[in-house]
Amino acid sequence: MFSKLKLIIISFIILIAGSNSAISIIKFKIIESDSIYFENIEKLEFSPNGKFYLVNKRSNTKRINVFNNNGVLYNSFLVNDAFTDKYFDIIKDTTKDEEILTTEYLNTLPNRPEVLYDNSFFKSIFLNDSMIVATGSINYYIYGENPSGDKGLILRAMTVLYKININSNEITVIPLVFVGRKLYPQLDYLEFVNNKLYFRLFPMGVHKGLPNSPKFVLGKFNLDSNNWQSVLELPKEYELSKVNLTLDYKFRIASNHKKDFFIAPFLNYTFNLEGDTIKLSDLDNAISHSLSLFSSDTLIRNKDYNMLDSLSHYIGNIFFKGDNLFVILNKPKNYDNKIYLNKYTLKGELIYSNVINENQKLETVFYSENKQKLYKIYMVKEEWWVEEIDFD
Repeated sequence: MFSKLKLIIISFIILIAGSNSAISIIKFKIIESDSIYFENIEKLEFSPNGKFYLVNKRSNTKRINVFNNNGVLYNSFLVNDAFTDKYFDIIKDTTKDEEILTTEYLNTLPNRPEVLYDNSFFKSIFLNDSMIVATGSINYYIYGENPSGDKGLILRAMTVLYKININSNEITVIPLVFVGRKLYPQLDYLEFVNNKLYFRLFPMGVHKGLPNSPKFVLGKFNLDSNNWQSVLELPKEYELSKVNLTLDYKFRIASNHKKDFFIAPFLNYTFNLEGDTIKLSDLDNAISHSLSLFSSDTLIRNKDYNMLDSLSHYIGNIFFKGDNLFVILNKPKNYDNKIYLNKYTLKGELIYSNVINENQKLETVFYSENKQKLYKIYMVKEEWWVEEIDFD
């Protein structure tokens, strides 16, 4: 089925003289086939040995494709309706008194959909050269009362982690059970930093204004015990300004000297659990910057979020290399659609700021910790191109 998938085409190495540093670029093309189609690409995930890569999208997917580094498909994993029956006992939420309806029963109902559960993968990463882990959901139906008060079928979703051996095809499913109905693991985020696995939490109680609700926004998963614990609370800037309706809590994480540093979107400082902070010298606090333009202290209503159109910056990614911190960001207040790579000292002093997408409309920009390289992906004449950027 995948025989039409072509090899990656490697281009010549090009040297670009920038104002602050020389950047060498290797370009290669990822080619679609009749059976593999790329869209909404977020990043490529490379295996530690560089032999394989995954393509992560910004949305959920039915299939994880593992490619050799020459572009040939190595293995493919499909999630379908059968996962609900196979993992029936695993996905039941024991905090709720509900009976899961079997597929056999649902098949007796008239007008059942062709895809009954719509199970999916979301984010996938390499744990090592043979094992990947992915967030996803396994869905099921119960019979109960819907929000309108009527009785009927209700679709539930259990957030899970899939551990997949790409050589043996063995799949292990681990449910991420909600904690006290207050902390909800999310599908759209998965980071593996310094041998620690992080996923995103949604602090429902905070959003509902419930007193004494947990404010944690990240979960740390223990790969040995298959348990997780909550780490990192809502940034004080988010909580005080009530920025909790639309903004994502996708913390950017990077490791330096065995310490994990975090930065939340729209903030201008990184921190670790030991209390060390690095304030980025050239950036304002984006939330405070926007609110001050409108003489406001909080964002309460949905329509108030148009205030954030004036954000000073948006952090896309951070990483350490040598004795420097690098930040990928854009600056909405400049209205220039440019993406910048800023280089800082470990004290947060700006060394230089280079434009990554000069005269290019990019699909995405990302840093690979395994490759120690910066990449950008864009389309030219309906072909996907990847540029590997080596920099100081």
